[in-house]
Amino acid sequence: MNSATIIEIVPVNYPVSAVTINNVMVQLDQTAQIGGHIYGDIVSLPYQVNLTQEEYAAWGSDDNYISNLVINKLGYTKA
Repeated sequence: MNSATIIEIVPVNYPVSAVTINNVMVQLDQTAQIGGHIYGDIVSLPYQVNLTQEEYAAWGSDDNYISNLVINKLGYTKA
């Protein structure tokens, strides 16, 4: 993924307008950790999502897969 990726989302429990993916740490052929921030009108919270080995293997070269996976793991829906 290139620099920060901003993903528009639908708020669930509190007003959230976007989620960014700022960094990806990869252990080749094993797993990855995805980190970024959740932004809203009142809040900006960091997050970290760990991929299972199966999720990492399914990633391939499609960054949309990672965006959707992160949003789902955080409990949000893409706008």
